[in-house]
Amino acid sequence: MKQINISQVSTFFANGSYPIEFLFYFPYRINTNRLYRALKKLSTHFWTAFGTYSNGVITEKSYFVDDYIEEISMDEVFDPSLGHETIYNKFGTMDPKLTSSLFYIKVIHYTNGTVLIPIMNHLVGDGYSYFYLLSVLAAVTKRGGIPLAPTIISAISRPKIYSELHSSFHFTATPPDAISLESNVQVEYLELGVTETRNQAKSVSESSGLRISTNDILSAKVVKFILEKREKEQLENFRLVIPVDVRRGVAELGQRFFGNGLIIYSVPFKPKVVANSSIEELAITIRKSFPAVNRQKYENYLKKIASWIEAGQLDQLRPYDPDNECLVTNLTRMPIARLDFGSGPPTSVEPLTRGRSGAAVLIQDDKFVLRLAQ
Repeated sequence: MKQINISQVSTFFANGSYPIEFLFYFPYRINTNRLYRALKKLSTHFWTAFGTYSNGVITEKSYFVDDYIEEISMDEVFDPSLGHETIYNKFGTMDPKLTSSLFYIKVIHYTNGTVLIPIMNHLVGDGYSYFYLLSVLAAVTKRGGIPLAPTIISAISRPKIYSELHSSFHFTATPPDAISLESNVQVEYLELGVTETRNQAKSVSESSGLRISTNDILSAKVVKFILEKREKEQLENFRLVIPVDVRRGVAELGQRFFGNGLIIYSVPFKPKVVANSSIEELAITIRKSFPAVNRQKYENYLKKIASWIEAGQLDQLRPYDPDNECLVTNLTRMPIARLDFGSGPPTSVEPLTRGRSGAAVLIQDDKFVLRLAQ
């Protein structure tokens, strides 16, 4: 059986926190015979997602279909326009079975199409890895009727599970308790024009000489919004937390790295200063705090996490503290077009994982949608 040590970054999720879970609606019935075969074929190459976890090690296990997929048929129509809250309340509280499986798919057939809810334990990989696996699964499923095509696709898409950067690291400590992903959080949605936001980022870039991104502007708006809402708490300190993908900056990982290729960095703010600052000024602060992404910086980051563990500072092994920090995740670059399971990509996508003080940046038509959970 194959085995691999989890990375230092993956220790943040060793307690099962923050499963990655989306709902995808396809206006056609997905051929589940092909889906089942594709899932089994990919379990060989993406074995970490289909394995078991214990004591800092992911171990390959024998494939048994019922461990990874559940199929249900409903004699009713699925309405993709139900709205964020209705969809979450109906589907976001389902048992993900992550206690026994690191990756799991719920398939729900309606009279007007199929809903897929793939759930992956964040211990296995980040959002990039989640969509990487789903993209290959879709391609193999779609071409399941073409001889040799599934084998060729799965072989050329085989992930580069690269562990040399942390191969000597072995996590044996008991992880801190999981932060509850409360289902009763209050969620608000802010809509911002895409063109307007991009123009704002361009204007600030020209005036500051920095490469201000739309994400900097959106994150600045999140900071403003959150602190205005929590003004009565009189917080002395506050941090914005953003996960940064390091694959492009660390050649040894690359685009086929399947795992948690992240640096989780934070930007400190004084609430009183934020109250008197413009969105543009906050965006500049965020950009100036952006970490360099290269092999040396990444190695230093991994060593810092290892030093926390060695010193017994396990309270540091949390992506963020919802009492004093806000986590912003940008989901606008999801490769939805690649999730074609036979007759086109999904026409409706909803993220189901959410936690207090978490903000997700979505895009819909010509609008950025900020989903803010409090």
